Amino acid sequence: MSLCPTPTWRPPHRLYIKIAPALLLCLACGKAPPPADDGKAVVVAPATAPPSAPPTAPPAPPPSQPHATLFTGAEPAVPAVFEGLMPGMPLLVARVLFPQLPGNQVISAPYAGLRFTVYITGEQVSRLGIKTLKGAPAGAELRTLLVNQWQAGTQVKDDSARVLTVWHVPQTGLRVIHQAEADGSAHVFFEAFTPLSKLTGVTLPTLQAQIGRTPAQVVEAFEGAVLADAGVAVPLPALAFGQAVTARLIVGEGDAAKTVHRVEFDLSFFYKPAFKGEILRALTGSSGRAQVDKSKREGFIFKWGTLEAKADRWRVTLR
Repeated sequence: MSLCPTPTWRPPHRLYIKIAPALLLCLACGKAPPPADDGKAVVVAPATAPPSAPPTAPPAPPPSQPHATLFTGAEPAVPAVFEGLMPGMPLLVARVLFPQLPGNQVISAPYAGLRFTVYITGEQVSRLGIKTLKGAPAGAELRTLLVNQWQAGTQVKDDSARVLTVWHVPQTGLRVIHQAEADGSAHVFFEAFTPLSKLTGVTLPTLQAQIGRTPAQVVEAFEGAVLADAGVAVPLPALAFGQAVTARLIVGEGDAAKTVHRVEFDLSFFYKPAFKGEILRALTGSSGRAQVDKSKREGFIFKWGTLEAKADRWRVTLR
C-alpha cells in the first residue's frame, strides 16, 4: 500500500465549467448528466406524450316513456313535464322555474314524437302546448288517451273546420283543447279560462274600476299588464269557448292627468258560435236593451257599457 496519493483525474477547466452546473442539476433530479458539448450536433428524441384517455361518449338520452303516463289524474291537469308552469302565470314567476324563458320555449321531455312548448304573450304565460310530430295516427291516438282518462269532453269546430275536443275545470280555471290537424297530427293546449259567472262578478267590475286611474296604477294592479301606446294592455283569460284576449285601457286624448277614460276588449266565442248567445244573456240579463248603430250592426247597452257584435266575438266598451 503506497503512501503516495493516487493521482485523481480532473476535467479540463473549461469543460468543468460547462459540465458542473448540469451535473448538479442532474444529481438533484436523479437523472444522468448530459454529454459534454464537444461541438458536435446532438440529436434529441422528441418527448413522448402520455397516452390520452379515449373520448367520453355523450350520455344516452333517457328511454322514451309511454304517452299514457302524461295524463294520470281523474280530471284535466297540466302534465308534470311542465314542472309547475301554469297558463296565466306571470313571466317573472315562470322564469324562476325555467330561466331560459322567453328565449327558448321548448321543453325537453322523454316522450318520443311529442314536442312541449311554452307560449308567451306580453309578460305572461298564455298557454302550454303538446304537439305530435309524426302525423297520423298519432293525433287520434293522443285524443283517445285523453278521452279514456277524462271522459268525452265537448266536441266543436272552429272557423277552419278543425275538430276540437274541449275539457273545462271550473274549480281551477283550466281549459284543455285537443285540436286535430288535416295531416293527422294534433295539438293539445292547456289554457286559463274565465267562467261567465266570474266574468260578470269579478272581471268586468274590476276593469271598470280602473277608469280614472293612471297607467302606472293599472300596471301595478294587474299581473302581466304592460304599458302600450294608448295606455295599458291587460291580458285576460279566455271564456269557455273563446280565445284569450287583451283588454286595452285607453288614456283620454288631451287629458293632462293622463288617466284611463275607457276600456275595450273582445269576448270571443271562436270555438262555439252558439256560445255567443250565452255571453249576451250573462252580460245583459233583463237589463240589456237592443241598440242599432248607424252601420246597422247588432249592438246592446248593458250594465257596464256597450256590446257590439263581430264575426266571432263581442266587442265590449266600458266607460
